[in-house]
Formats: sequence, structure tokens, C-alpha cells
Amino acid sequence: MGSRIACHFANIGVNVLLLDIVPKELSTDDIKSGLTTEKPDFRNRIVNSSLQAAIKSNPSPLYKKSLASFIATGNFTDNMKDITGYDWIIEVVVENLDIKKKYSKKLKISLTRNSCYE
Repeated sequence: MGSRIACHFANIGVNVLLLDIVPKELSTDDIKSGLTTEKPDFRNRIVNSSLQAAIKSNPSPLYKKSLASFIATGNFTDNMKDITGYDWIIEVVVENLDIKKKYSKKLKISLTRNSCYE
């Protein structure tokens, strides 16, 4: 759902940072591709896969595929600090209260450490 929301904001020209979790382990395809757990292609596999699935869906949530350029992707571990460059934060974490609390706490810490609004 988060990738589709990101697409709708991209449709109106809003720059979006779409984050997801880092995969737990290398897949068979990752290993065949020579990826390691430190490579961005591995670390952002889930978010990039989700975004590509949304873009390729029919109907696509993007009016034009070129609007995908408004969406930057990353992961909660490496890119949480980058959220301070954005005006809105929309949480679309799985409906599990423990997970929501975990990422809300990380978000608060990141905003406190990286913000000019302290």
C-alpha cells in the first residue's frame, strides 16, 4: 500500500522517500547476481520490488511512468535520517502494534538527531 500512496503523491509532483525493511537474508537470485548483504540492491530489494509491482500493475497508480522519478527508495536502517528533508511523513507499516511502536520510536529518534527543529 505504501508504494501506491507514494505513486499518488508523485502524480502531483511531490518528491517522495519510500522506505521499507532490509531483507533478512540473501535470496538465491541475490547470490546468483553476486550481491552481498551490504549492497544497496540487496538492502533495498523489498522497497524496490514493491514499487515496481505498483508501477507495473494494471491500472497503474502512476498517470505516466516518468513520474516514478519523483520517488526515491531506501530502507529504515540506512535512510531513516533522510526523512528530515521531507515535509510529510505517512506511516504505512504492517498492522502490528509492536512493529508500529518500534518504527515510531526510530522515527522520533531520527527526527530529533537530524532536525533543525530541536
